[in-house]
Amino acid sequence: MKATLPDTEYWRAVIEAADLGIWDYNLETGARTYSDKWRDLRGLCHDEVLLTSDEAWLAMLHPDDVATARVFTDMINAGTAKTVAFEYRERNLQGGWTWFMCRGRAVQFDQSGLATRFVGIDTDVTAMKAMEADRAAAAQQLEIAVTIAEIGIWQFDIAKNNIRWDSRLRRIYGVPEDLDPLPRDIWEQSIHPEDRARVMSDTKAGGDSKQPYELQYRIIRKTGEMRHLRSRVAYLADGGDGPCFLGVNWDVTDDVHKADELLSATQIAQQRLAQLLAAQQELEYLSGHDHMTGLLNRRAFDSHMAKLAPDGMVTTSLGALVIDVDNLKEINDQWGHDVGDTVLKGIANVLLAEMGHVGVVARLGGDEFIAVLSKVASPQAMVQLAEAVVAKVGVAAFTGGPMPSVSIGVSSAFGQRQSLQTLIRNADRALYRAKGSGRSRVVFG
Repeated sequence: MKATLPDTEYWRAVIEAADLGIWDYNLETGARTYSDKWRDLRGLCHDEVLLTSDEAWLAMLHPDDVATARVFTDMINAGTAKTVAFEYRERNLQGGWTWFMCRGRAVQFDQSGLATRFVGIDTDVTAMKAMEADRAAAAQQLEIAVTIAEIGIWQFDIAKNNIRWDSRLRRIYGVPEDLDPLPRDIWEQSIHPEDRARVMSDTKAGGDSKQPYELQYRIIRKTGEMRHLRSRVAYLADGGDGPCFLGVNWDVTDDVHKADELLSATQIAQQRLAQLLAAQQELEYLSGHDHMTGLLNRRAFDSHMAKLAPDGMVTTSLGALVIDVDNLKEINDQWGHDVGDTVLKGIANVLLAEMGHVGVVARLGGDEFIAVLSKVASPQAMVQLAEAVVAKVGVAAFTGGPMPSVSIGVSSAFGQRQSLQTLIRNADRALYRAKGSGRSRVVFG
């Protein structure tokens, strides 16, 4: 008997809502099936005949990506892969290259355990790749600028209670490259004794306020040489490993003696720091928010849920609402994707206005949103909030034209202990019933 993964209505609804290019490859029959969205991503007609051989497809890929794609293709054909995930560039109809992220998994196996059927999704990540390239170029330019300006950078991780200095900062303080770990008091002991009390007081005030602050002071190197330094410090709520303080130091000894050069050096340093902080803040925001609506994205939502329910379980006063736009495809087809995007933004604003003050709202992708409410008095109140959203979306004609509608599935953990996953799954099933019973409505499940 062949082993086949469950093909539930729940997962079918999730895949359809994701609005991604879906492919299905049956190794036993050789049949290859592609969704309309898969064709749309490539600018192909829905009835267009596709290439049926792997070699023909590989010939369309960027030469640098062929070897990787061939490895995964061979694994699929041999039935030895359980999952695949890789990126590649495919030549598009305009003669350029489109980046795709391909993810797939085996869903059917023969008696020996070899995969006989694969399904997967293709995602157009061209824009993301372009953004990554731009950021890499900007980071390289920033690194060159910081090197030219001889700015030293340090970072203090609050949770780990440790500090890291880059090589430029070590040179400024006269600290050996191989001194690792750095003594905890190395910075304080380097400060000129006459400046130490003032600097430590200003540092404590700046750390307590968590607002950017500046310092100017003298240090004494091990050789006895005195140098004048300027420092700027900022608090980052998430520095990658958690809250931290990020600072830059630069030697202004010559500038102290040459006032005309001091202003120029300060402006350059501040400009470079502003770029560094702006880039950090942008990355922080983009990593956790949907670029279109400004809502939390799936990554940030999952992180929030992990904090809300560390053990995966919830008890009382918590509810989940899964929201789906009923007619986004029709709006896109009739009015265009720009109008469809405006509709999604408008619906996001309605969700925030109605639910943002009592919980967290996120966009999971495509036309699907989710809200987890933790400050609502009762399941009935949750349903009333959902009905208010349906009503307000139903009377809002965005951009003077299309009239969108939404369906909402609601579930609650009031009075019972259950897993967060179950809570969201129940809301999703309720949504499926809402859409199946006429759409533009709320179903509690």
